[in-house]
Amino acid sequence: MKNMSLTRSYLETLPSADLLSIADELGIDIPENLNRRFIIGELLEMAEDLNRETVLEPMNEETDDIKPLSVLPKTYNETQISIVLRNPVWAFVYWDINETELEELELSLDFVSLNLRISMFKKDDSPKGMELLDFFDITVNCTCREQYVLLPIGGQLVKVDLIAEFANSSQRILASSRKLNIPIMDKRLAEPFVDTRFSPILKLSGLQNLLKTHYANHRQSFI
Repeated sequence: MKNMSLTRSYLETLPSADLLSIADELGIDIPENLNRRFIIGELLEMAEDLNRETVLEPMNEETDDIKPLSVLPKTYNETQISIVLRNPVWAFVYWDINETELEELELSLDFVSLNLRISMFKKDDSPKGMELLDFFDITVNCTCREQYVLLPIGGQLVKVDLIAEFANSSQRILASSRKLNIPIMDKRLAEPFVDTRFSPILKLSGLQNLLKTHYANHRQSFI
């Protein structure tokens, strides 16, 4: 009876005795001499409640075959690194490290830090096909797995390496990303002080050059 589909048109075709029989089966207490219209109303209301319970039933604890949606793991236990452009100025870098390899690094007495090395290249016609323009390192925590990076202007290609640095000045490249094309951008996006107007006194103070130098060398600290 729980799966019974009751409609008003169907119930109205039944005699009163059958309506009372259905009500009794559903556990509805019907007073004597109750109008047919009210009996049908009670049956429809009960049928609606039963249908609602049937829809919600898969969420009950009694249902063993319904399992929660799987959650993506925090790590795939593979040492790898990737870079994605957010826009011509910003890139998003994400990586993973094999647990055994990470444990060996952390237990090593010479291990100093993990670094992201951002390398900028320029395409050319030489046999190598590209020229290294510049690179800089960003130190990251061993538990960190992602980082936004502000890209310098002038490069046409960008690549990122995950590097382990040791106390004896040696380095080990753990993983490298593919080289990614950088779209052409307006210089004002990467050099925000180009159009800034400075008073003659501030120019004499060297503030303009100081801002440019600070932005070029320490811009990653503002992320």
